[in-house]
Parts: sequence; C-alpha cells; structure tokens
Amino acid sequence: MSYLIFPRPQEIVIKKTVMEKPKTVYLHLDDIAEVILEGNRSYIEDLWGEHFPCTEDDDENGQALSVVYDEQARPQGYMLDLKASGWKLRFRDALGLYYGILTFCQIWEQRGKVNDYVNDKPLYVNDKPLAAMEEISIVDFPGTLNRGILLDISRDKIPSKETLLAVIDKLSLMRINELQLYIQGYPYEYAGYEHMFPDETPITREEMKQITEYAGSRFIRMIPNMNCLGHMDMWLEQMELQDLAECPDGFLFQDLYYRQPGTIDPSDEKAFDFITGLVDDLSGCFEVNMFNANLDEPYELGLGKSKSEAERAGVAGVYVDYVWKVNEYLNKKGYEMMIWGDVIFNHPEVISQLPENITLLDWIYEGSASFKDHAKRARQESFRYYVCPGTSSWCSLLGRSDNMKDNIRDAAEAAVTYHAHGILTTDWGDMGHWQYLPISYAGFAFTGGYGWNTQTEDEAVLSFLNRCVFKDGTNCFAQLLYKLGNYYLQEDVVLFNTTFCFANITSKYRFATFEEYGEKMKMLAVLTKHIAQENHIPYNGFQDNMKGEKVIAYVTEIFDLLEKISLLAEDGDLIKEEIGNSVRMVCHGAVLHQVMTQTYETDKKEAKRIFGELYNDMLDIRKKHYELWMKRNRKGGFSRSADQMLYLCEFYRKEMESL
Repeated sequence: MSYLIFPRPQEIVIKKTVMEKPKTVYLHLDDIAEVILEGNRSYIEDLWGEHFPCTEDDDENGQALSVVYDEQARPQGYMLDLKASGWKLRFRDALGLYYGILTFCQIWEQRGKVNDYVNDKPLYVNDKPLAAMEEISIVDFPGTLNRGILLDISRDKIPSKETLLAVIDKLSLMRINELQLYIQGYPYEYAGYEHMFPDETPITREEMKQITEYAGSRFIRMIPNMNCLGHMDMWLEQMELQDLAECPDGFLFQDLYYRQPGTIDPSDEKAFDFITGLVDDLSGCFEVNMFNANLDEPYELGLGKSKSEAERAGVAGVYVDYVWKVNEYLNKKGYEMMIWGDVIFNHPEVISQLPENITLLDWIYEGSASFKDHAKRARQESFRYYVCPGTSSWCSLLGRSDNMKDNIRDAAEAAVTYHAHGILTTDWGDMGHWQYLPISYAGFAFTGGYGWNTQTEDEAVLSFLNRCVFKDGTNCFAQLLYKLGNYYLQEDVVLFNTTFCFANITSKYRFATFEEYGEKMKMLAVLTKHIAQENHIPYNGFQDNMKGEKVIAYVTEIFDLLEKISLLAEDGDLIKEEIGNSVRMVCHGAVLHQVMTQTYETDKKEAKRIFGELYNDMLDIRKKHYELWMKRNRKGGFSRSADQMLYLCEFYRKEMESL
C-alpha cells in the first residue's frame, strides 16, 4: 500500500507486515498532552470527530492511538508508530501533537483505497477482501520552523471576518503557523480617524481580537503588520496629514510617471508621533512579541524634506537612522521588529549598522531569480532572516503557476540551506486586487508543503487541495486550476510581476487614446527591465509576440473542464463563478490587445464593432465582480478596485464615437 502524504514526512518506513484495520480509532492522551492541548482541545476534538465519530466507550472494537510526550521529538515534530502491538504518537509540543494527528488522519483516509497484499496475493477472509493496514513508522519535523502567509487587506479588498476565519482553517491544515494581515491606510479601524474615511468598511478592533484568538486556537500566531514609512498614500492624501509627507507635492517615480506622496518625513516628530499612535492602537489586538513595521519602498526618501540630510549621510544613512528610531520605540513596548530588506540589500554597505535584534524580510517574486545570495549574506551577518516569495496571484487574474511554484521552492531551499528563521509567502493586492481568493490557495499550500519538506511531491500538494479545500472527489480540480494559472506562458511576452492580459486592462499606465496605448507598452518595457536588473535576471528586451486567440483557446478549454467538476466545498459553486469571471477578464485583455495592435489600423469598421462588444463585456464583468466581491469581502474599496473598469468603458465609448 502506498500513501500520498502532505507534506512529505522527513522519514517514513512502511513494512510488509499487515494488520487488520479497526473500525475506528480513539485518542488516548497522556497527562502532559491534556495540559498542552488545553487552549486547542475543542478544535482537536472537532477535527478528530470528522474522521472518527465513535469514542472509546462507543465501540469495543476501536483501536487506541496513544499520544505521549517525548522530549526526544524535534520542535513541532512527532514520531508516529502504527504496529500490530499498538499505535503511538509521540510529541514534544502542541504543534507536533497537532501535525502528527493531521498525518495520521491522512493515512487513515487512504487506508483500503487500494488492494492490500501479502506475498503478492490479496488478503481475503470468508471470500471477502480483508480491510487491512500496513505497519508504518514516521519521524517527522519541519525544515523551517516558521511558515507564514501575508495577506494584503489594504489594496482594496478587505475580507469579511467570516472569510478570514475560513482562510485560517485552511492555512492550519496546510502546516502554516504564522499569519500577517498587511495594513497600509485604513483597513483597520484606528480610533479617532473615522471621520477621514466615512466610506470605508475597516476591520474593527473587536473583530481583529476575535480573528487573532481564533488563529491561536488553530495553532497559528498572528503578527501585527503596519507600514510605518512608505506606502502611506491613503493617509497623506488627507488634508490634516499632508504636511507629514517627505514630498507633499508628489514626485516623479523612476522617471516613468508622477506619483502622489507616499512616504512620511522621517525627521518630523509629528509624523513619528502619528505613526506610534497607530502602532499603539493596532498592537493592542495581539499577544505576541513581534511587530512588522515594513519600512519598505520609501521611494521619495532623500528627494524632499530629508534631501540635505541625505546629501550628508546618504539616503541609506537617513533610512538606518529611522530604523533605529522605530526599533527603539517597539523594543520599549516589548516587540522585536520585522522590516523588509529591499533598502538594505540595495545598500549592503549599511547592513552592519542595523540593530542586531531586527528580523529582515527579503522578497523575491520571480521563479527565475534566487534567494541564495541574500540568504547567505544575512547568515554571515547573523541577522534573523525570513525568505519571502509570493503566490504570484496579484496582477495576474489567474496566477502564474509555474513561477509561483519555482519561487516558493527556491525560497524554501534557501531557508533550509542557510538556516533562515522562516518563510513568509506574500499575497498582494496591487492594482485593485482583481484576483479572487481561490487563485492563491495553491501558493498557500506549496508554502506549507515546501516549508515543511522541500521534497514534498507536487502531486501531494494538489491532491491535498482537492481533498481538503475544494472537496473534489475526482482529484482533478486543483491540477486543472494550476494549469489554468499557466496561461501567462501562452502569451509569449516576457513580463515580471504581472501577466500581459492583466497589464492590458489594468490601471498600470492608463491610456485614453490609441497613441497612448503604445506609450503604455513602452513603459511596461521599462518597468520589466528595472525588475530584471533588480533581480539579476537575464533579459533580452520587450517583445510583443502575443496572439490573443491562442490565449483565449487555452483558458477556455481548461475552464470548460473545470465547469464539469462538482465541488463539495461549501463555497464550491462560488469558486467556479470566481474562476469564470477571471477567465472573462483574461479573454477581455487578449481581445483588447488584438484590436489595438492589429484591427485598429487595418479595419476601422471592425474595430468599432469590437469596441462595442468590449464595452458591454466590461460592464458585465464589473457587475459580476461586485457580486463576487460581496460574497467574501467588505464593500469599502470596491469603487477604487473597479475604477479602471469604468475608465476602459469610457475609452471604448469615445473610440466608438470617433470611428
């Protein structure tokens, strides 16, 4: 008998000895297990009850799984022995106990799914196949102790409390044990600022406490996350706070386009008091000793109010001074600080000047790039360090599956090789957060799988998704959804951090005329070159080889197969609706590209007809987008997310009038 276990155990021995499978199994916890599980007992009982409805008193034919404390087990690890002489699960801590139970349940689910053999002959009793199990011994522990997910709840999609609780349930089964909700702006209801954001629907303080407590009951610790330097756009556009900006009048971004102010003045004490006030409010919802202050992408730093200081000490010097300032404040409150490593790795000469007790978070989102150089450097400098890949869901509509998998695997391998303290996979919401939640599930699961054991089989990850997330009895849905996320490979255009179909319809470099569409392509080429240079990726220049009909045929064929599969998950029908609207958006982007690069100059009458179809199609997409949005998320933020959809419709209307 073979078992497909998620994640792959570090050591597993399956013996030929076959024992009769009991009708049910009951837990027998030793005294230490009883104490350790105190805060999670109800969850474990519910989880166990889903697999084993009988108890020790109910069924005299039941088999005991003895759960025993053993200090020889590794942190979060367990030792599972299923023998004819008895079944035993040994553990050291609560997570090890929990993960051992999850593995046992997977083994139980797969028992009897294939024929059992002894000496190559099937076992029979009274002319009926014998229900049997082989003896199994497992020694297991995680390759990386901290396996986290970061959910962007700030651009522009804020999940409902119910959605977040459902996500936490799934993440826990995936062996994820850390969760961060990325906050910039007002997705959390900071006291005293309600009047600035009357149309927003933020997570309340009480809700955040409930979410944090729920995560703890599922063996996940939530770490507060709030940007404390850059990405302050939503705050700095408020009249009362504009003077806190580094560049109150905005700035030119990477010589590409003008941007509104997004970075606070690091030398302004009023700005610092504003930041620390927000920190105090948010941190009160959590009971951990970590705080992610972000401090990433302060694009304007040294261009405005801090320019003279930057000329004296360098932009990196100004940044390091601010890092020390925020770190000292958080330390006094009992927190150790996490920050992104983008500024530091771009200025390696100042790494030695950082506080020794911070944790650097290093993001790389391209599968063709690697974490190894940064991980090696962080290891040499003795910093606590997380590798941070991504789900590749954002700016993609359907994901970038192969890129996601390669990115997360590389991160996990670097984490193991260079002893990183954790892996934190990000799930961003750039450009309106148009992707739907299920598109990110595979990235979450691969994080848990590879983060535990880099040798976890891809099929084990996808089968786990079918079994535990989608509830697909055919074991096909996750594989097809993964394949659908590879549509970007059919585009034949090299872009990073996005797909071409998404880029065509998104607000990244808007266009109002046919000529401006050409400028948009040029700006995409410049951005792609920048990303390639930052990640040391070979790049041969921007070449538009896309054939829209090829992409449309690819996604349509796969979606037709997905539609035929019945999902037993509570949100199964919703998942298929979400994927369907995503496919429509991809096809819309493909048709738009085709009319702008081919039809427009060769057949104006046909172009006018296509613009009319695109106009109606985008209005329908927007309507469906709202319906789907409201089933998982709060209303606030939708109008910003859908703004580009209306902008495109206005473009189509004007073109129809002019042609």
